[in-house]
Amino acid sequence: RPGDEYMSASGTTRVHLLKIDTEGAEHLVLSGLAKALATHRIDLIQFEYGRVNILSRFLLKDYYDLLSDHGYVVGKLYPSYVDFRAYELKDEDFLGPNYVACRNDLHELIEILRG
Repeated sequence: RPGDEYMSASGTTRVHLLKIDTEGAEHLVLSGLAKALATHRIDLIQFEYGRVNILSRFLLKDYYDLLSDHGYVVGKLYPSYVDFRAYELKDEDFLGPNYVACRNDLHELIEILRG
């Protein structure tokens, strides 16, 4: 069931944290939430990226493009901070494992996550 459909049926108007761990199908989850992304109803998204993305053919650049088009900043998750920064080709290392996307208008949250 697409996330947009679930949000509508359940009356969910905002998602503060969306954790996606679908072994390479994270992009499919995001596509099912296209309306929620477009209307800025998801504040923070944690997703996995790694070798399985070679098989799914949805690369880190694709995540950056999709999420930045919807007003998110993206960064790699470390134990005590998130390294928010622009995509660089050298980041396409398939080592993952976790990334975070935060709505770019949530300045205080971004600063907290940066550590």
